[in-house]
Amino acid sequence: MGRYKTAYSGERQTARVGIVMKLSDRLEVEQRAAKAGLSLSDYSRAMLLRQRANPVPETRDPAAIRALKAEIARVGNNINQLARIANETKDIRSQRALEAVSAQIMTALQRVIEL
Repeated sequence: MGRYKTAYSGERQTARVGIVMKLSDRLEVEQRAAKAGLSLSDYSRAMLLRQRANPVPETRDPAAIRALKAEIARVGNNINQLARIANETKDIRSQRALEAVSAQIMTALQRVIEL
């Protein structure tokens, strides 16, 4: 934590609490803190005070989000290509292609809901 601003008049975090744990436990807590996007101190404080404070929100898996983003971009590209063909020919003959794209959209939306 950085220094407090001169104008800050709130309660300062000056009281220390120390705990002793196994190295493997500390590593697990550090991983959980990183996954939550918090510092070890902030995460520990939130866990110790969780009856009083809001629970730490779960973060999403960044790799899964990137993969899903790429998949949704591919589906959008397919839709744009089909729309272009439909506008040029004034006829949509590939009903199966549209059904396949619809299935891709439904799959991607289901994965978004699961995240």
